[in-house]
Amino acid sequence: MAHRTNQYAPAETVKAALADQLDCYRRLAMLSKEQSQHVFAADTEKLLTVLARREALTSDAAELEGTLGPIKSNWPQSAAAWSDENRSAVETMFRECRQLLGELTRRDERDAASLRANLALASNARLRADADSRVVRKINQRYAASAYHASPKKFDKSS
Repeated sequence: MAHRTNQYAPAETVKAALADQLDCYRRLAMLSKEQSQHVFAADTEKLLTVLARREALTSDAAELEGTLGPIKSNWPQSAAAWSDENRSAVETMFRECRQLLGELTRRDERDAASLRANLALASNARLRADADSRVVRKINQRYAASAYHASPKKFDKSS
């Protein structure tokens, strides 16, 4: 996967680096689908495993992006000496990379929204449980106070 390119790299070198980057993005897309399933199922352990695998692939893709960056930033000058066929092939690969990145981003945004919603539900459930336990404690204090003709504060063990 070690590709050395500069803004004037030969088309074949760029195509090889892009092919590797596309492979990373495709594998990331498959893992992203698996991630979404684990988010939906609230399976934290499997989700963390998928995230670790995604992290490794993301590092590979970022390394390749660093290699391809000079070509992309100086496009179309980078491909000025290439044949129309090579230029077209690379542009098609660039488009596929952008499409896959867009899909990954959208799926990650949906998963993040689902996780935030699940966290909010869990937090609300915890708050409700805490509030319910305070209400139950107050009711028990009042019951005890009325049953024993004492102040409710006397039966408050939480203070």
